[in-house]
Amino acid sequence: MAAALGVYTHLSMGFFVLAHFLLCIWPTMRGANAPALVNWRRPATGFLLAATLPLLLYAPMLPQMFQVFARPSPLRNIATHDWAFLQILHGFKVGFGTWGAAVGLVLLACGARDYFYQNRFVLTLSVLTAAITAAGTFILRLPMQPRFFFILIGFASLIAVRGAIVLGNWVACKWRTVSGLTLNSRSVGISLAGAMILANVMSLGYLYRYPKQDYAGAMRYLETHRSPEEPVIVAPKSLRDYYGRDWLTVENKDELPIPESGRAWILYTLPQYMRPMLGNSIRQKCPQVVAFHGTLSGGDVFVCATPPKNAQHKTG
Repeated sequence: MAAALGVYTHLSMGFFVLAHFLLCIWPTMRGANAPALVNWRRPATGFLLAATLPLLLYAPMLPQMFQVFARPSPLRNIATHDWAFLQILHGFKVGFGTWGAAVGLVLLACGARDYFYQNRFVLTLSVLTAAITAAGTFILRLPMQPRFFFILIGFASLIAVRGAIVLGNWVACKWRTVSGLTLNSRSVGISLAGAMILANVMSLGYLYRYPKQDYAGAMRYLETHRSPEEPVIVAPKSLRDYYGRDWLTVENKDELPIPESGRAWILYTLPQYMRPMLGNSIRQKCPQVVAFHGTLSGGDVFVCATPPKNAQHKTG
């Protein structure tokens, strides 16, 4: 039931359940005599229910889901594997700062190494889930969104805290060797974990100050400064569709309409992923921009107004 409700909450939970299933049947495929699988009917029933119940929950929307998965997402060109990895690193930096992020990665490495020798099942489950999620996202032609991997945050926390305890033991041992004094290794490890938590808490002010992307602020600015007859051009198209506005969209520089009189407003984001010709056209025709900051790396929302064509000709 928990797995079914998880899949109903977010489809990426299905990759996690699949990783569980593969690790459950692996001993049988190897021919190992695994005591946990003596009564195979119980896990088989569990996985069967975890597979069928989400189908019933999603039944009313299955036709729309097939339509979505039948065509590649246009965001695949933006949300690539490299982009998702950089976003995860950016999240570390926002949460802990540059030095804190480096320490956090060291704790993860120490914890992963210790889990490898002490409890490989936990480490294998987390790594296999990440690999299956990445492969499934690629096969389904979906954008590689960091939130697809959010289910691993629990494993990451366990591994990081394990790393803090292991590193605390190492520091206490080295300190005793160098100075002859004894440190409480558990206290050192708990202090490291506490410092990591405190650094993360301190970042909450920044994260709550700004939205992920400030579309609402950009739209309020438009409503305040724009005349009703002045057109709005948005890039990408999803901005218009999400807010249900009667706005124009652009795909290349030839579709950048500028009125003979009055101004045209352009609202855009993620310019680094635009077509080069479109980005150059926007920068040339709309140089003065107002930026609305967000916590998404490179995801500021920009608003600018183009001068009318007759003003451009006079300036030229």
